[in-house]
Amino acid sequence: MALLFGFLWGRYNHLPAELIAMSLYFAIFVVILIADVEHRLILHVITLPAILLALLASTFTITPVGSLIGAATGFGIFYAIYLVGALTFGPGAMGFGDVTLSTFIGAAVGFPMVLVALLIGILAGGGISLTMLLTGRRRLKSHLPYGPFLLIGATVTLLWGKQVIKWYLQ
Repeated sequence: MALLFGFLWGRYNHLPAELIAMSLYFAIFVVILIADVEHRLILHVITLPAILLALLASTFTITPVGSLIGAATGFGIFYAIYLVGALTFGPGAMGFGDVTLSTFIGAAVGFPMVLVALLIGILAGGGISLTMLLTGRRRLKSHLPYGPFLLIGATVTLLWGKQVIKWYLQ
């Protein structure tokens, strides 16, 4: 955490409101990461206030409208995945905490960057899952927490999202 906050200070020290927002986002990311990896839970008591925080902080970081549309997009995409998973594989295929996490990510990064964040998260999760299946470390119905992959996408997008889009468009 100290290295992370040092990195954020070096990057945003001339933008105090963004520094505070990013520091809070990443502190929340770490709590969610630990809870999901250790307990397979993404707690609503963390994500719901985090969504509100991101919507309020958007005044200083992105735009309130972009944040609101990003939150709605993150919710919509992962709620659809949640429903398809429940219908296809049964209840519990994906937890609703992943839906609220994607809503928080959407509120934090805004629209259209939420699409970048979720795509990176989905590709990271798919790549690791496929690798674990092919190497025999996991089976098709094995549990793998999805939150860490969504957080990878959110982190990359918050820190380097514009560069990722420029790279992709070249």
